[in-house]
Amino acid sequence: MNKRLLNSVFLTLCIPAILFSQNIRVNEIYPFVAIQKGEFRQAIDSLDNLLLKNPKADFFLAKAEALYQLGRFEEALVTCNKIEKIKPGLSSGLKLKIHLKSGNQKELQKALNDNIHSKYRFSLYELFNDETYSYIQETGMLDSLLSNQIYSVTEKQIYQAKRLMDAAKFTQAIFLLDGMVSKGVNTDEVYYLLSKVYYLVEDFNKAEECINKALVLKSLCSDYLIQAALIHNKLGKDILSVEQVEKAVRLEPYRIDNYILWLRLLLETEDFQKANKISLALEVLIPENNEFLFLKSKLYYLQGDNLEALKAINASMQYKNTKECFELRGDIYSASGVYEFAVRDYAMFLDIEPYNGEIYTKKGFARLKINDKKGACSDWEKALRYGSYKAAEYLETYCK
Repeated sequence: MNKRLLNSVFLTLCIPAILFSQNIRVNEIYPFVAIQKGEFRQAIDSLDNLLLKNPKADFFLAKAEALYQLGRFEEALVTCNKIEKIKPGLSSGLKLKIHLKSGNQKELQKALNDNIHSKYRFSLYELFNDETYSYIQETGMLDSLLSNQIYSVTEKQIYQAKRLMDAAKFTQAIFLLDGMVSKGVNTDEVYYLLSKVYYLVEDFNKAEECINKALVLKSLCSDYLIQAALIHNKLGKDILSVEQVEKAVRLEPYRIDNYILWLRLLLETEDFQKANKISLALEVLIPENNEFLFLKSKLYYLQGDNLEALKAINASMQYKNTKECFELRGDIYSASGVYEFAVRDYAMFLDIEPYNGEIYTKKGFARLKINDKKGACSDWEKALRYGSYKAAEYLETYCK
């Protein structure tokens, strides 16, 4: 049985029984993940099955995107025309990309005009910074947009603010955006950008104040809700953070990165029942994603299943090694009584971040367990130097 057919059979037979208890419709999310992976033909097969039962604009748009990526431009345009009957303007951006590839100047100009006059039009930032539109940039087609005042002064200032943020000129970005607010430009996007800048400079209270204002003006925006969730996580408001991610997922159920964030936050709140259901969904959708495998390992570890936790973290580290991976694997080894390996992994963490008191504390405890008392005391002295209060307790108990 070939891979495409196997995928189709699996999705048809297995998925409905797995996930609807958590309202995670894996069969609907799958084609969007497949597109991210570059598996465009598999995505089209799944979308065709979905469209037979539910001709949603989102499914048609995803299919048109997959067709575009395969170079099947005429078929993509036919699909775009179906979208326009459901949500006028929604496919205008994709039509623009298609005509950029096809080279039809007349249709390209029409597609650009259609997009900028639709509710789904590209921002100036997208048009000027995405290399997809380099031809439009080089031919001067965008100059007329600026001179004809199709884009407002506010939109042009937002573009400038985003460019400043890209250049890490955060003070200037805040000055520009604050100036817009003081002049009465109290739009949700301005407050959202202010929130993002304050988040980047780690002023989380100001970031929270700004994102709350954005949400008052536009409550049903997944990007704003995710921003709020990230801020509230930093402020220790984890329950509120989880609620906001759940709302974002309901608004845009096809963004897989939001499910990963959701799982991470559920681990922090120790809601293992819900975390296990989401992990099961991600196991179907992105089984080889290193970030998911790390969270899966942590989920097993927190529930006391060290063997499965070790399998998952080793699988994650086949794709990417991070200090967090070394710490988690060290914790798993320690919990399993394999202290020699724990010492090794904590040392690998410290090679990346050498001034972490908590890791020195853990490493010292593991060394004590393998009867290296001198090494343990040495680690705890370093840990105390780097701010670990637990190390002071260990030094008092074991190193007199």
